[in-house]
Amino acid sequence: MDFSQEYKRYLANFSLLTKESFELSIQMSELLLNFREVSNNDVSNDDFLLLSLFSKIALNADSILTLLPKGDPRSFIGTENSKFLDLSSIASLSRDVIDASNALFYLFTERVGDSEHEFRVLLFGLHGWMRQKEFIESVGGPNQEMLFNVSIEVDKFKNQLEANSFFKGLEGERVKKIFKRTEGRIENVTDAMFLTRREITKIRGIDLSSYDAIYMFFSSHVHSFLMSVSLVGQTITLSEKSLLFLLLTIKYAAYYLGLSLVDATMLFPEVKEKLSSESKELLANIVQGKF
Repeated sequence: MDFSQEYKRYLANFSLLTKESFELSIQMSELLLNFREVSNNDVSNDDFLLLSLFSKIALNADSILTLLPKGDPRSFIGTENSKFLDLSSIASLSRDVIDASNALFYLFTERVGDSEHEFRVLLFGLHGWMRQKEFIESVGGPNQEMLFNVSIEVDKFKNQLEANSFFKGLEGERVKKIFKRTEGRIENVTDAMFLTRREITKIRGIDLSSYDAIYMFFSSHVHSFLMSVSLVGQTITLSEKSLLFLLLTIKYAAYYLGLSLVDATMLFPEVKEKLSSESKELLANIVQGKF
């Protein structure tokens, strides 16, 4: 394998998809703002969450791109510039792209009934407000007004979730694991999404064995496990293993970035025509499983 050519190709594709993700994020924002002006309504919580998730994906991709060497890493590393290949941060950010991409699909792209869609968004929101409340209570100090406002949101989401018809029909071990109740009322939630990461991956048609392997690899960098720590040393001396893992990391980061762009164009079909022909070809390959 000609590593230099492979790296150049991977970097070019990732750069293109990152650029497109930023442009799509801006276009989606403009479409929603224009709709607000025409309808005289505020941007909905759903739309705000959608934009936030997609923007997070674009920002994570841009951070990865910033860390990637712009030339052949073998000639870039170890020069008088004292710049090293930060594979660990690249891998950690790549896991963020996977998680945000899965959340985007779970919350907005997968076609489910209105009641289930409402349930998913409410659970995601309740989990977020509860974590904010726990954080403020743990930090302490002069945050009473902030705590009061967050508590109002927690109660609002609890009431809406408990009134949701899809939620009322749920049963099984997953329900017991996620929803902690006191006297029949929701006291706490342990997860932001009702489906597991692997369940979402399976629905998306992604091979589970490949997903498990790459997610484990990325997670080892997040948690600074030995697998990742040992690779840090190898990126300083630039072993063949570290170079291969770099290519693999860019490949999967680009794949999930591409999946997010596919989802965005499904949700906002009008922005698809503004993509470059090269981007359309890349996304078509992803849809066809040829990426």
